[in-house]
Amino acid sequence: MGSIDERGNFLTEEGADTFANVESRSFENFDQSLGVAQGYGPTASVLVSAIGRDTRQVLQVCRDSGRSWRMVTEPDTVGDWPWRLIAFSPTDPQVIYAGRLRTMDGPESWTALPREVVAMHSRNGDVVFALGSDGEGRLTVSRSNDKGSTWPVTCPALPTTRSGVIRVAADPDRLYVAKWGEGL
Repeated sequence: MGSIDERGNFLTEEGADTFANVESRSFENFDQSLGVAQGYGPTASVLVSAIGRDTRQVLQVCRDSGRSWRMVTEPDTVGDWPWRLIAFSPTDPQVIYAGRLRTMDGPESWTALPREVVAMHSRNGDVVFALGSDGEGRLTVSRSNDKGSTWPVTCPALPTTRSGVIRVAADPDRLYVAKWGEGL
C-alpha cells in the first residue's frame, strides 16, 4: 500500500508486481492522499488514510481493502500537515498511530494523545517520538515508552528549529530528523 500525492492510494496484492488505484472518499471535492498505512496479520484488510489539502484534512479508515471508507475525524485546520506518521505498530497490529491519535483495537476507537507522534521505533511499537521546541526555539525530541500516553524522556535540544522538519524515523540505535534544505 502506498500513496502518491494527488494521484491517490495504490494497493498491491501480487507481491508488488502490479498496483491498482484504491478509490477513497472525497473531502471537500479534494481527494489528495496525504499518507496511508495498511495493516498486517488480523488487520491486513485495514487501510488508514489522510485525505484533503495541506491545511485541511480528515483521517479515514477502511476495513475491506479499499471498497468502503468511513471518516474518523472532523476536518483538521491546523495549517500544517498533521498526519506526519500513519503507522501500525510492528509488535501489535491492533495498535495504529496517526498524528495525535492512537487506537489499540484496530481502527475501532481512537484516543487523542498529548503529543503528535512523528516516529515509531522500528521494532517496538510501544516506543514513539514527538517533536517540540525549547525556550530558545531549538528543536527537542521527546520519547514515550508507553504508546504515547506519557512523555517522560526529552532528549537534549538540537541546534536547529522545528520549522522545515519533513520526516522523522527511528531504528533501534538512532533517531533521524530530515529537514528541507538541511538534510539529516
